[in-house]
Amino acid sequence: MSHLPGLSPEALAGLFLVATIAAIIQRTTGQAFGTILAGFVTLIAPAYVPAAVILLGAPVTLMSAGLDFRAVKVREIAPAIAGRLTGAVPAAMLVSVIAGSQLLGLFVGLTILLGVVLSLVGLKVARTPVTLGVAGLASGFFGTLTAVGAAPMSLIYQHEEAKAARATLNFFFLVGVTGSIIALAVEGVIRMADLYLVAALAPAVVLGVVLSGFLAKRMEGHSLRPAALILTTGAAFFLLGRSLW
Repeated sequence: MSHLPGLSPEALAGLFLVATIAAIIQRTTGQAFGTILAGFVTLIAPAYVPAAVILLGAPVTLMSAGLDFRAVKVREIAPAIAGRLTGAVPAAMLVSVIAGSQLLGLFVGLTILLGVVLSLVGLKVARTPVTLGVAGLASGFFGTLTAVGAAPMSLIYQHEEAKAARATLNFFFLVGVTGSIIALAVEGVIRMADLYLVAALAPAVVLGVVLSGFLAKRMEGHSLRPAALILTTGAAFFLLGRSLW
């Protein structure tokens, strides 16, 4: 564990389980990987947020988007992608200043709770180039700063047909995560320890995507959304409590 400072074998095993669950939910819904994993990583080893979580998001979104690529609405999502890449730049600059601090934990907790509230409110937002661009910009900023950037886009696609929404969101997050990684690398935020954690948890991501295929038929007619909301809300409150007190 010398390559992973701040992480005991037990903590790593716990994160492996969380990463597996997060990958299952990401594959089946098109969202929530970063929301779930970032909360727990920030609780256990905040120095690995956001870089390691964002890096892990690349393979899960790549595998997930590839499985449903024909259903991706590439032209429709273009304004959101432009917004996402734009928002990543100032966020990466801010991360270079506050990475590893209590302030970052506060940002992560508040961003998770905002996502939960938006998910529960059920607002209907018209899908236009303007709303997609704004949602993409917000997703890029918060997704790069905290590794939690699903809420704005999920709000717009929550009433879309499940397969199309899942495919389009996975593709959007794949491109967005790539942009966030580049922005963080330019700012010098990605460390070797982040890469070691990614290597340790990558099998969990693969396992989660594979298991999601077996669970899909059994879960038909059931939603993993309540479980995701409970997990993320609990982590957010713990984070806020630790950051404030």
